Amino acid sequence: MEQQRENEEDEEDTDDPRIAELILIKSMYPELRLQCLDDQLQRAIDEQNFHYHHFDDVSSITVLFNVDESLECRLTMSVDYPSLDSNCLQIFCHIISNKNQQKQLNERVENELIERNSLIQVVPKIIELWNEMKSSLSSDSKSKSNNVNIEKQSDSHSNQIDRYWIYSHHIYSKIKRKSIIDLCRHQYHLNGFMLIGKPGLICIEGPGDDCQKFWQTIRSWNWQRITMIDIEENLNNSQHSQSNQSTTTTFESFVEYIDRSAVFQMLAAKNSDKIIKNYLGI
Repeated sequence: MEQQRENEEDEEDTDDPRIAELILIKSMYPELRLQCLDDQLQRAIDEQNFHYHHFDDVSSITVLFNVDESLECRLTMSVDYPSLDSNCLQIFCHIISNKNQQKQLNERVENELIERNSLIQVVPKIIELWNEMKSSLSSDSKSKSNNVNIEKQSDSHSNQIDRYWIYSHHIYSKIKRKSIIDLCRHQYHLNGFMLIGKPGLICIEGPGDDCQKFWQTIRSWNWQRITMIDIEENLNNSQHSQSNQSTTTTFESFVEYIDRSAVFQMLAAKNSDKIIKNYLGI
């Protein structure tokens, strides 16, 4: 009996605190639709398995959740989580179709979330900051009309070259694949690639307006999970050489891939694999 008690205590001591916090957050905020990139981990959270051990003890855990239709957040918890090191929890907030708001929110998150060793504090703070920002934006929009500014921004955006990185839980559907290819090759002026299988990856680059319309279109389709990994803006004017990215367009056409290793080799050859590697924890 004593030996059994000791074994149970040892098991509790080795439980991953990240799993426990994720289970708790999902229970507290079911409306956020919390999802993990790893299916086995997702199942453990859904089943509230506090004793689940991540298949790779040295890897980080990435989870996604939606505060509302406009805001999607990505949290990456390192193997050292929780700790006093601020890098133990990486936070990125993506606001659909508004890069300026996204920048403001991420800056506030960076400045105001000093301690990042508790999701119980981090998640409600992100929700609070977003609600404050929405209230402020609503008040500003009522007090002034900026149709001229919007028109100028649209013209400027159509002249710049952007690159969108998109992650999907999987891409198998022949209908979706054909539709994506048709959108890129015929409806919009977009180059890049699509990796089919599980997970699925899409990278597009071209005029900013076309990139945005493409994303809005495919995002409305029925997916198990699809999320924006990152947006690289204004490639034709930005100094990407400082961040080991190309200073102009990288892809000459839109290509579909089946072999994942071929995609990584292609991206490495183009010196454009940093974003995917960081996102997948490679």
